[in-house]
Amino acid sequence: FFFGPQGKHCEMLWVWIVGATAILGGATLAVERATLSICVLVFAVLPLLLTAHWHVAGLEPTLFEYAKVYSTCLGSLYTSAFRFTAFRDWQSARPIGFCILFINMVEAIVTELHSHLSLNVAAGVLLLLTQALPRLITRHSDQSLKYDLGLVWVMSYTFWNFAFIYGTGPPGEPVGQWAAFGIVHLLTPLLIMRGDAARYLQARAYSLALLMMVGVTFDREPFVYLVPGWYVSWLAQLVGAVASAPGFT
Repeated sequence: FFFGPQGKHCEMLWVWIVGATAILGGATLAVERATLSICVLVFAVLPLLLTAHWHVAGLEPTLFEYAKVYSTCLGSLYTSAFRFTAFRDWQSARPIGFCILFINMVEAIVTELHSHLSLNVAAGVLLLLTQALPRLITRHSDQSLKYDLGLVWVMSYTFWNFAFIYGTGPPGEPVGQWAAFGIVHLLTPLLIMRGDAARYLQARAYSLALLMMVGVTFDREPFVYLVPGWYVSWLAQLVGAVASAPGFT
């Protein structure tokens, strides 16, 4: 499956994964170093311009794709507002950040209830129960948002999220075809956080929003590779089991 007999296409796929991760990582780091005005342009103005482009170009994103683009951009705007404005001093600022992540996981868990990934559903519930408290969302002296989720939690979340991407799919589409896309957007924040789990959420928010906008706008090779032949049921269950293991130990 991952290294199947696909010849040059398989080679180009892995070149794309490495290259896309490097480009996305660079773009995410650039956004992390940008001003509030740039963040607003990228995550508020750009999605609106892209929506107009999709209409003019005859592209037809699904409702799921619209929801993911706008929800991830909203999460990035929350991150930027917390970093750069007095919004972080609001009593509700930290609970809002907690709820954004919590609701994102709930949506995935509800979707998985219709699949056969019972172990990954259990992993998702454990992640919900062990998510770090809102008070652990802070602004660092370098104007970065930090949310001390814990390294074990972050790694469990990564395996759980990959199992979700790998073991499910939008209605009418092959299961697991977005797995390569998932590797890119899950690996990028892990590399950027450099072992500091508190840095994960900011990198995750920015990188996922950027990749979703690119993925919907340029949804064909060589910009995005779909891998419908990668799905294997037992592997999806195994990844879900790995994700749930820390919660039972």
